[in-house]
Amino acid sequence: PEGTGGGLTSMSGKRRRLDPLPIFDESSLLGFLDEHGFKQVHAQTIWTNIAKRKVSSLSELDNVRSIPKKLIPLLEESFALTTSTVEDVKHSNDCGSTKVLIRLQDGSKVESVIMHFGDTNPTSDPNPNPNP
Repeated sequence: PEGTGGGLTSMSGKRRRLDPLPIFDESSLLGFLDEHGFKQVHAQTIWTNIAKRKVSSLSELDNVRSIPKKLIPLLEESFALTTSTVEDVKHSNDCGSTKVLIRLQDGSKVESVIMHFGDTNPTSDPNPNPNP
């Protein structure tokens, strides 16, 4: 199946080979499960447990009873929780927006602007220590 070859189509229409694959890419994970003889229902269980448990590695899914134990090492070989990194963050002087530069796994870069409407100060510490 196409999904497991790491091929994703970019906006330019070019196929990109990703290694490791992003675990949240639906077609890649569903294709992988099919190719390895696992039911596709495991995809939703994997995504739900990653989000709810806030796991830092796929091996942490090992204690989820509804995910086959032999699936976990296969996932670890082919998938990653995150495949992009934040390269730069700039806040506007008035704190009305935040510009984020993200480097994708293939080296491409994406710039996004987050507009703050009624948000608290985006430059402030989200977890301030009440006891300095």
